[in-house]
Amino acid sequence: MSEDGRKRVNVSSFLDDFSRGASDQELREKFGLTHSQLSRLVGVLKERGQLTAEIARERENNLKIRFGSPQGPRDSEESLAVDLNTGLVLHCPSCGAAVKRDAQRCEYCSAPLDFSLKGKTINCPHCFAEIPADSRFCIKCAKTVKGLIKDGLVLEDRLCPRCELPMRARKIGDFSVMHCEKCTGSFIPEETFEMMQENSQRVVVSIDGGKRAPAQSDMAIRYVRCPVCRNVMNRMNFARISGIIIDSCKGHGMWFDPGEVEKIMDFVARGGLQKAKIEELERLKAEEKMQKIKNMQISGRGTSDSWDNYPGAQGALYTADIVGWVWDLLKR
Repeated sequence: MSEDGRKRVNVSSFLDDFSRGASDQELREKFGLTHSQLSRLVGVLKERGQLTAEIARERENNLKIRFGSPQGPRDSEESLAVDLNTGLVLHCPSCGAAVKRDAQRCEYCSAPLDFSLKGKTINCPHCFAEIPADSRFCIKCAKTVKGLIKDGLVLEDRLCPRCELPMRARKIGDFSVMHCEKCTGSFIPEETFEMMQENSQRVVVSIDGGKRAPAQSDMAIRYVRCPVCRNVMNRMNFARISGIIIDSCKGHGMWFDPGEVEKIMDFVARGGLQKAKIEELERLKAEEKMQKIKNMQISGRGTSDSWDNYPGAQGALYTADIVGWVWDLLKR
């Protein structure tokens, strides 16, 4: 919740779920909206031209696939379960249609369904979710993933920081990374990671406070070596406030344990970087004010040698003036 009491909603995430056929109840539960707030949000997005006629038609088609009606489920019908961690309905990896979580086959294309992720997996180039390796569509965002390189070149001179085994070159969309087949971690070059962050930025409309990415689970702290220079990497809290601890080598890149890339991209998409920048600016301003106070204290102590001849006068001047200086600074 923002300071002015208004909610903030991730527009891209909302429109994705809206077009994929999430029911009104599912949308309200995911975004924490009342019935009137949901109606108002839809109206605002239509006025801004963000909720287009094409999106509305796509929603009707997906609602028909899921519930047999373009109006969605009846009140008496059981609603389809939604992954509340991501807010996304599951989709068939063969055709992209929205499917029920416990379905054995897709009702649209009849393809067999298995969301256990027990076999070989890849990452979606759009939302970075883990999906079955033979997927044509992402099971989370429903976008096409064809063209991904499943088995890249073995990089004999790039050892996994965790396993000490050669990694493989791997493509995630247009981005090239180094991937370990054993632990499924990835090393991403610095410039590549910056582009991935830019690709994950989404517009957020003001109508609920963004949530931080969940803190990573406890695991044994172990410093690892950069696969490029072999120097020990620094552990850091990404963007200071994310709660996601990553290993970084300046100039070379960052190591991500399984699941960390997806968490960070979700953090970025929810406006985490903007929030981190605001907090950093506030911290710098506070430090600047404190430095001004210290400088004034130092200059104030040597303003007049004549005061040294009067016991206690220096302290009286110092106390009175400092109170005034602090008050003036706080008012700025």
